[in-house]
Amino acid sequence: MASLHLTVLITSLLPDEEGKTEIALGLVEGLRSRGVSVGYYKPFSVFDYYRDYVAVEASMDEGVLVPPEILSLRELGLKVDDPCLVAPVTALTAPLRPEVFIEARAPSSFFSYSTDFLRRLVAFRAALYEPARTIITYFNGWSISRNVLRVDYSSLGRLSRRSDHVARVDSILALSETYERVSLQSLRTTYPKVSSKHRVLLVESLRNSAWPLPPDAEVWLVVAVTRGTAVIYDGRRYKAAVALKSGGSVKYLRQLTTADVFTLVYPRSIVEIPPFHPFEPLESRAEKLGGVVESIISLFEKASA
Repeated sequence: MASLHLTVLITSLLPDEEGKTEIALGLVEGLRSRGVSVGYYKPFSVFDYYRDYVAVEASMDEGVLVPPEILSLRELGLKVDDPCLVAPVTALTAPLRPEVFIEARAPSSFFSYSTDFLRRLVAFRAALYEPARTIITYFNGWSISRNVLRVDYSSLGRLSRRSDHVARVDSILALSETYERVSLQSLRTTYPKVSSKHRVLLVESLRNSAWPLPPDAEVWLVVAVTRGTAVIYDGRRYKAAVALKSGGSVKYLRQLTTADVFTLVYPRSIVEIPPFHPFEPLESRAEKLGGVVESIISLFEKASA
């Protein structure tokens, strides 16, 4: 069945970083070694100016925001011709400058703003592929004009050299509305394009987002990870639980987490994942993820029969 394409969603049970990218790359290697055409897609990526400066340097070199996941794919030996298609909505954040709040005699605002994604946002880039490929970069004029971010402002222009359009948004409310609207447009035009390229597409969610895909997307398997464990769900039952919780609202769909659907759907299986060593070869990680790989292969073979 040459037209068969399966989507596997990888998300977290908890909001903390759970090593999803390492698991996703291990699964890519495990599936490739079994002869399966596999692709990777991360609808929403967020990286930090200080924590992920290697990706910042790569973004400046390429003239477009390139998240760390793309660099990891390249290290794996995968050819990524168009990083904007693989990671269509990518945001760069930066730490706040505490002295700004101290000098403004509003030190408590430093803590509330530090948990506010939009106020820490430097810029975000969105890729649209309908009718033609268009790359748009939006800069956070609110934070830039107030000089509240710990970034080299003189170099920010290098992050958008290859964008087709560059805009500055000076209101936090307008920035929020723009991010939601453009992100949905990006997902609707990139997901069909990238999913048709591979027999199996691994979709990595941002943190513990329950559904980072377009509302009409179909998922065959969901792998929700927490430290040492992968909880595997039937994709159709999982999507039904997501639809029940969202009530058909696209806005609420974006806010759903795995905690919202955890009690509504029973998993197909629960697989233990041994610890990874920091410099462990990818082949070894793929071997440790053998139980998850087998679940995907089994579903793929059953659907292909």
